[in-house]
Amino acid sequence: MAAANDIPSEKEGESFNEAVSRVCCCIGGGMAAANDVKVPVIVVGCKLDLRDEQYPMSLEQVMAPIMQHYREIETCIECSAANLVQVPEVFY
Repeated sequence: MAAANDIPSEKEGESFNEAVSRVCCCIGGGMAAANDVKVPVIVVGCKLDLRDEQYPMSLEQVMAPIMQHYREIETCIECSAANLVQVPEVFY
């Protein structure tokens, strides 16, 4: 399993799209090749408990265009370690 553990937040200078692009490039080696191993990419949105009314978009709304562009992404899920919401599902 490959994991991008600490993708910086946008306030740290890297946008979410840039981070996803970087991770997909690392996993896929930059370009598809005939002998590439298919590694499923799962994007996990953490800190669900910190979302408030100022950010009303759902994960699906944010991820739909990204998942269309990066076909390597198999699925996405949100979790909250603080509230133990969907944490087991991330590792299942």
